[in-house]
Amino acid sequence: MSKIVRLSLQNIRCLGDTQSVDMRKITLLVGENSTGKSTFLGCCDALSRLASLRDLRDPGPGTSNCFDEEPFSMGGFRTIARHGADAFSLDGSFHEHCHTMIGFTFSADRSGHPSESRCRVELPPINGVEQHLSMTRVPGSPETWRFEGNGFHIDIPQHAFSYRQFSTWLSMAIRHGSMPYAGQSNAYRRITGKSSTEQDVAYVKLINFLRRMPLPQESLPVYAVPPGVVWRRRGFPSDPISHWDDDLRNFLSAEGRKLDLFSDIVKVGPDGQHEIRVQQSGGWHNIVDTGFGVSTVVPLLHAMYRQQEGATFLLQQPEVNVHPSAQARLAQMMAESPHRFVIETHSDHLIDRFRICVMEEALAPDDLRIAYFHREPGRDAAVIYNISVDEAGNLDGAPAGYRKFFMDETDRLLGFSGR
Repeated sequence: MSKIVRLSLQNIRCLGDTQSVDMRKITLLVGENSTGKSTFLGCCDALSRLASLRDLRDPGPGTSNCFDEEPFSMGGFRTIARHGADAFSLDGSFHEHCHTMIGFTFSADRSGHPSESRCRVELPPINGVEQHLSMTRVPGSPETWRFEGNGFHIDIPQHAFSYRQFSTWLSMAIRHGSMPYAGQSNAYRRITGKSSTEQDVAYVKLINFLRRMPLPQESLPVYAVPPGVVWRRRGFPSDPISHWDDDLRNFLSAEGRKLDLFSDIVKVGPDGQHEIRVQQSGGWHNIVDTGFGVSTVVPLLHAMYRQQEGATFLLQQPEVNVHPSAQARLAQMMAESPHRFVIETHSDHLIDRFRICVMEEALAPDDLRIAYFHREPGRDAAVIYNISVDEAGNLDGAPAGYRKFFMDETDRLLGFSGR
């Protein structure tokens, strides 16, 4: 199963110099508000779309850019790039993917959309030789694309291509074998009007590389689950739970019992008015008449059931509206599931239960990573610390300021320090 194992960001919102997160089965994003956690999730979602290289579109009227998709909606270049920066970068490394790395640098186009000014793709080695392709807009001549790779270096005018973004061209033209003057003699002269035997040879090498270049057969399995209570309605005009059957009902009911939130769930739809009802304390209730925790958790459970094993879920504070005991059980459920999770959280109950899962061997130590987003007082740029755990669940690599607020509050409560 393809998965992102490392994500690096540069000059994106409050993140300045390159900051990276090593992603594991469970990756927890922790830190104070406005330190870049939701931004990281949005970039992870955008990278999954770009790296899938499937049916991408140039941003324009009626077409949003890949950063401006729900539930993150990061906007255009000005709201993504760090204040004062004229470009931002996003790079990812992968496991069991046709590419080992893909990275992009974006500048602003005339409409304010992020426009790719650099794309680099690294492929598994052939006969011990690393394979790579870099595409950049030539400085001072942005309408010219520069291709560099194994044994070739060539500049080609952008008008030779049907698309303005490197990723769009790779996802559409290369996937369908539509390359300018491929297989024709003197291709470089046909494109540029200039005669160069050396560049003709370089162009043939480029075309041969692109023909061998593997492309993903399916999209990266990364899914953003909308935060908050999305199903808290007494009735729905359309079916709120797709592909409903006994297997799905049994799964939802079993997980509801594990979380101690409900013991059974049914979907009814009389006269086109759909309802979700759950069983609690021996009685049946419309989901809107139960606690907010049920409406928060059921959409996540449904998404987990629908996706194949090994999928990565992007979650924003799944603990909201859920009692601490259920938060801990939710962490246990995710640790024991076949999926991967990137979780923005402010809950110590989630974090502690995941550490307990490592201690009790429900998770391997390398399956858990805590990314601590921190901004030092007086500094406007946040940094990310990658914190690992050992076999006993102890933290390794935590900076001195990690959990300082909680420790100070405990000291105040015990009377060990003044206000």
